[in-house]
Amino acid sequence: MHFEQEIIYSKKALAVDDDAAILDILSQAARGRVDLTTASSAKEGIALLEEQGPFGVVMSDLRMPDVDGIQFLDLVRKRWPHTVRILFTGFADLQAATKAINTSQVFRLLTKPAHNKEILAALSDGLKQHRMIVADEAHLLERERQFRTALLDLPLPAMIHAEDGQLVLMNRAWREISGWATEDIPDFNAWRQKALDRDAEEVQKEFSEIYAIQGRVAHGEQTVITKQGARLVWDFSSASLGEMPDGRRAIISIASDVTQRRAMEESLSRAGQVFDNATNGILVTDYDGSSWT
Repeated sequence: MHFEQEIIYSKKALAVDDDAAILDILSQAARGRVDLTTASSAKEGIALLEEQGPFGVVMSDLRMPDVDGIQFLDLVRKRWPHTVRILFTGFADLQAATKAINTSQVFRLLTKPAHNKEILAALSDGLKQHRMIVADEAHLLERERQFRTALLDLPLPAMIHAEDGQLVLMNRAWREISGWATEDIPDFNAWRQKALDRDAEEVQKEFSEIYAIQGRVAHGEQTVITKQGARLVWDFSSASLGEMPDGRRAIISIASDVTQRRAMEESLSRAGQVFDNATNGILVTDYDGSSWT
């Protein structure tokens, strides 16, 4: 889940090659058509990405003295996942280039020498692919923002937590009813210690298993201790949200506060016991004094 991530579309491209003549050819081919920046090494390329990014496309030579193109583009993939990657290589390097497709997930291979038309087509297609990636991601981000808003306003207590225990989100109902804030319980372990009146090992085992679930799991009723010390009865259930961008699995847990209902049921049960165990007769009358039969 992204939530706070900002998605930025870029029309700029970056070419990295230790051969100055190749960079000159690329610059001439792109002049007036593509906003192209060049770098003579992977180190310089990373600096430009950090200082002038984001770039929609990064084109890199395979053979460079400091860091080869596969390593460089793999780093780009990890740090700037929305940037489309193109590899520039010679015929003799095609086997290594094929490896780059799997390792660095390159969008296209260009073999040397490449004509200006091929270079422009690759850059243009790369920018189109970047635009599609950003649009899809922006759409997903908007859906997630809508989901977050709906979850925050949900009248039932709800929280999202990751498999390492981190509390990702706690909605208003959870905070208002329990009294606990995110800073009070930054992770599930803190919630278990402060608010759950249950055996620690039992709770840890139960919640460590739910990250592998596919559907909904009902945990049943549990006693929750509020920040003020009151004891509430919440009926819990959880469902998987799949993997977050960092690979951790996420779970949403929702609770229904059944404290008043349980108190009423217990009161009625006690009243029933009084009737059942009464040794003397009990007369029930209407408001006018007439008895019930």
